[in-house]
Amino acid sequence: MTMKTNRKFKNVPDEIVFYTNLEKLRKHFRLNKTIIGNFLKWSTLKYARIHNRKQKPILDDIIEIANMYGLRATDLMNPDMPVPKLYMLQSGLQKIAVSREGKPDKGYVRSDLISHVTIILSEHIPVQGTFTNNQIREHLPKHLKKYPIEWKKTRLKFHVEPALPEGRVLRGSTQTYKLIQEISEEILKKAKDSISVHQS
Repeated sequence: MTMKTNRKFKNVPDEIVFYTNLEKLRKHFRLNKTIIGNFLKWSTLKYARIHNRKQKPILDDIIEIANMYGLRATDLMNPDMPVPKLYMLQSGLQKIAVSREGKPDKGYVRSDLISHVTIILSEHIPVQGTFTNNQIREHLPKHLKKYPIEWKKTRLKFHVEPALPEGRVLRGSTQTYKLIQEISEEILKKAKDSISVHQS
């Protein structure tokens, strides 16, 4: 895929617009990467690798993805791409999308949550500073406050540790955590980019 700059947004390469639109479509129809890959009848994990920018799509791949949504390949390079109506999707995908209505996308929620948490830590907690999960939740968007923050399962597992070893927390008290190393600019940028995609 070329890295030609989109004329309307001079600082936004077509490649970024393409991946942003993939996530926009996937999120809108509450699909996950496995469902999309299976629908396209691609080899295991091919769509996920493309979606996660680990594999460059060829033109035929882009056309297949666009056709699935009733779009043209050029639509996926449009920063103002309108989300297609349900009836525009290929019939098999229509049925899947209808069956997914109202179901939360757990992968999306998990990614969105940890991206916001990353930014909150960077902006509010100094290195070696301590905090509780409730203090972090105070800064979260309303729709994410109810979800648990599982530090050992996130990309921040090497940045955060319990201030006291598990088992030494007093009964009735809240576990306190410590930020043990600075969050890198690379991790912070990925978090901000992820939130930007989810909000598009």
